[in-house]
Amino acid sequence: MDSMIDRFGMTAEERAASLQKGREARKEKLASWQSLHLRQQWADEHFMRDTLVRYGVKAPNAQEPATAERVLQLCRRAGLTGADVSAAIGNLECRTIKEDVDKFIKMNDNERLGAMPLWAAVSMVLEMKGGVV
Repeated sequence: MDSMIDRFGMTAEERAASLQKGREARKEKLASWQSLHLRQQWADEHFMRDTLVRYGVKAPNAQEPATAERVLQLCRRAGLTGADVSAAIGNLECRTIKEDVDKFIKMNDNERLGAMPLWAAVSMVLEMKGGVV
């Protein structure tokens, strides 16, 4: 008997294998994030987290490190354009907005306290953008 093909062009067995592979990849990624030294305690942490809530931004994992791509993605979800983000962080005069954000993240990393998690980087950008939503 022929196996049924779903809307993704996969059989049930292929779909199950693909889902399992995705789950294993996520486990590996989370394990690698756990080994990073990310700063989780901030003097104004309550305000920072409230800023995320006001803008409707959800950073799904507190252990996720800040990357330019993810900061820009979450800022777009909050309604900011790339130009808004660049202006908020001080227009660091890089060739691209992604490089500006990358430089901003590196400037705020601290060897003693740890690197910036995604939630903190996005919150800082939103705070610097200002305004109440």
